Amino acid sequence: MHDLTLPPLPEVPFGMLLPSDIQEYAEEYGKACAIAATQWKTIDSAPKDGTEIVGAEWQRAGRGYEPELITQTTKYINGAWRYPSGIAWKPTHYMPLPPPPVISIGRGQMDGEKNG
Repeated sequence: MHDLTLPPLPEVPFGMLLPSDIQEYAEEYGKACAIAATQWKTIDSAPKDGTEIVGAEWQRAGRGYEPELITQTTKYINGAWRYPSGIAWKPTHYMPLPPPPVISIGRGQMDGEKNG
């Protein structure tokens, strides 16, 4: 499991923090949290409340083949991690899903679509 490394506290005497010091620390803390959120964690620390996550597991296709990393969205349902199809699997690591892409609703086009 990856630990969150917090930025150092400002080197200012107690009681002498300025609002700008607090703002700077808050920004650095936010960056540290964003980095931690994009790192793989062991599956034992994953939410088991039905939250969808990205799971990962190393698999071998057969004797002599290089291991292949399988990643898939997954949820913990009825006592097991399940692919979207409902089949159980045993991921060893996970990370939270990233936020969904932002779409622009205007002129009838979403981001990523091409005029054609």
